[in-house]
Amino acid sequence: AVDLLDSEAGSALADRFRFVCVDEYQDTSPAQARMARLLAGPSENLTVAGDPYQSIYSFRGAEVRNMANFMDEHPRAKRIVLARSLRVPPEIMESALRVVASGDLPGSAGPVEPADHRGLVETYVFDQETAEAEWIAAEVQHLIRSRGLEPEAIAVLVRSKQEMLSELSRALDRRSIPHDPPDTRLVDHPAVRFFNDLVTVSIGGRLPPDAAPGAAAEADRAMRRILLGPIVALPLGKEREVLRERRRRTATWPDVLRAQLGDLDDLANLLDDTAWCEDVPAVDGFWTAWSSISPLAELAVRPEHREWRKALTSFSQVLDRQAERDKSVTLSGYFALSSDERFEATPLLSHRDRGNQVTLTTLHQSKGLEFDAVFIANAVEGVFPDLRRSRRMLRPELLSPERTTDPGAQNLFQTQEEMRLAYTAMTRARLRVVWTATDAGVDQGDRRPSRFLVAASEEPTLESIGPPSEDSRSPVTIRDAEIDLRRTVMDPLASRPLRLAAAGLLGDPAEPWWSVDTFAGVPERGPDRGVLGDTYTVSPSQADSYARCPRRYALERRLRIGDPSSVYAEFGSLIHRVLELAERTILGTGKNHAELDDALRILDQVWEDADFGTPQLTAAWHRHGVEAITKLYENWPTHDGTPVGLEERVEAVIAGVPWVGVVDRIEETSGGLRVVDYKTSKRPPRIDDAKTSVQLGFYASAIADKTGEDVASAEMWFPRTDAKSVSTRNLDLGLLEEVRREMAEITEAIGEEDWRPRVSDFCRRCPFRLSCPAWPEGRGAFLS
Repeated sequence: AVDLLDSEAGSALADRFRFVCVDEYQDTSPAQARMARLLAGPSENLTVAGDPYQSIYSFRGAEVRNMANFMDEHPRAKRIVLARSLRVPPEIMESALRVVASGDLPGSAGPVEPADHRGLVETYVFDQETAEAEWIAAEVQHLIRSRGLEPEAIAVLVRSKQEMLSELSRALDRRSIPHDPPDTRLVDHPAVRFFNDLVTVSIGGRLPPDAAPGAAAEADRAMRRILLGPIVALPLGKEREVLRERRRRTATWPDVLRAQLGDLDDLANLLDDTAWCEDVPAVDGFWTAWSSISPLAELAVRPEHREWRKALTSFSQVLDRQAERDKSVTLSGYFALSSDERFEATPLLSHRDRGNQVTLTTLHQSKGLEFDAVFIANAVEGVFPDLRRSRRMLRPELLSPERTTDPGAQNLFQTQEEMRLAYTAMTRARLRVVWTATDAGVDQGDRRPSRFLVAASEEPTLESIGPPSEDSRSPVTIRDAEIDLRRTVMDPLASRPLRLAAAGLLGDPAEPWWSVDTFAGVPERGPDRGVLGDTYTVSPSQADSYARCPRRYALERRLRIGDPSSVYAEFGSLIHRVLELAERTILGTGKNHAELDDALRILDQVWEDADFGTPQLTAAWHRHGVEAITKLYENWPTHDGTPVGLEERVEAVIAGVPWVGVVDRIEETSGGLRVVDYKTSKRPPRIDDAKTSVQLGFYASAIADKTGEDVASAEMWFPRTDAKSVSTRNLDLGLLEEVRREMAEITEAIGEEDWRPRVSDFCRRCPFRLSCPAWPEGRGAFLS
């Protein structure tokens, strides 16, 4: 790209742009900085933004001097210093600056004015990694349960995924705290690891076990994961039988598969030839494997494999991008590179759904994020700071002449980068930063807590930093209460009456002390009565809400918990009002629909009373309204009907319960009535789901009963999708009896007050997930 821009054709390309803006400029490589200058051209209309103290990506070629020396390289430039922090309070800012104070970091822009609120920095040293991980998990639980912090407002960061991440994850799992699992890299996802295992077996499993014991053992482990995983799903007994046959006959894996598992010949044929993983570009090898193994087709259709589909979609895109850069990288070579945790396998699409969960990741991956509380764990010399010279895959020091051969300059550069990493991690926090480390154990050599702990804490020596004081807080779960009682029973310094009382409670817990209602963070118990009342009605939208999740329906629609209003609902109401007023002007005229200009004029009138919070937001939503109305009237979905009813109220009795709804539009056609429901969402349902829509089914049945006329079709119109035309979804009238049965079942289930939760894609944004027993974060004993 730089060579192109430096040519005559590149100059013509650069002339098309008046301004060039570059964010995160401290992370650019020398080539990227030159690209920006060439794009700006002779005018030098180049604006860059960045913070030299947050340059932490030298391992992939970033050069902090691009930012530090910008004024020298662009003499006409003007520097604007953003000196006010809106997030970091003075206590955290001062601590972070102490960490970098001795580094003489290049590019400093001067003092930063901290945010107005107060903060806290703590440092602790433990005697065991398990104690460190358990304390962090308990502290996170306390912040969530007692302090009311959302899990997504908390981060636990480590320098390396190879150090302590799994221990921290297990400690959080034991407390049912939702968090990022350790395999957050795309190459660590089980779907991608399956292809890694295929490569391993193809290379090492084509040899008898006695020919290359090391490669054969690794291939056997990979093959076990393949056979026992969801693609092959072999029973454990059969897998052991196959493995014994491999070792008894000292046969290759392809031969064993053909002899023992005849239905896996396609897998055996793939593993019998390494060309797909060693001789062709990685993306071609991936597609060869995908199309060769027939069970993989199940991934494309089975709902439970949704996460695998997302991961493999991302993986194929990553390999496409890799092939654009370097086609010589094979699938085997790609996985060999990815064994280094600094290797980037960044997907173009996210392969993992993030909910409201604690962020458990590396210091590097926290950049650009914000949290209320940040834990920096395993801060041990040799891990953080990491000053190993051999750790950098790209050898970025070779880009800088003064660092190429000078060990001292290289060491200073790495130390400065580690300081910047510490500074970046600390300044992610709005309220609290906690540094933790473990003193050297008998099996850990001379490892000791990081020098950064002393600087962050302002303590004179490491010896001054110890473990946290004994926790005197009230327990927040029954498990914590049991631990506290058992400690009391076994404490020789506790008084005899206290120990006897603790033993008595453990042996025969008494109400109400042992009731879950007495623990911190538990809301007061509500009344033990039904939520429906003596009389109630059901609407089609309520039925759809119940079908998605009965528990959320009860909380939102019946108990009115949460804020039911939203800008999207307000926008939808206004668009429905515009369409009703516009279409009423042509009722009885025989026209198919109103004119676009009339509809836009009515839109402007309706929006005069709209309020979306600020004038700017109200104007923005008005623009969305203009786009939706324009698209609808310029691409009106029907041409064979005239409106005979608008906002028509309909009623019916289903399973003994009144149903009430409002039909947006009724058209008269040559074949019968057409029922239309306007929708302002951007995502229409699947075509098959619309065929059995409860809402359309109720409207069609109720209109037919009310008018005595046949309903020829029932449709939903979506004018806000990305499609050029108006998207529509139709009810299958041949399935109307099935829909009526579903309406009756939903009515009976609501009448029985069956509020059991239902897991689906809608759970990702559910406001009640933290108290839902269908999810680990909602299963705490205090909520049972």
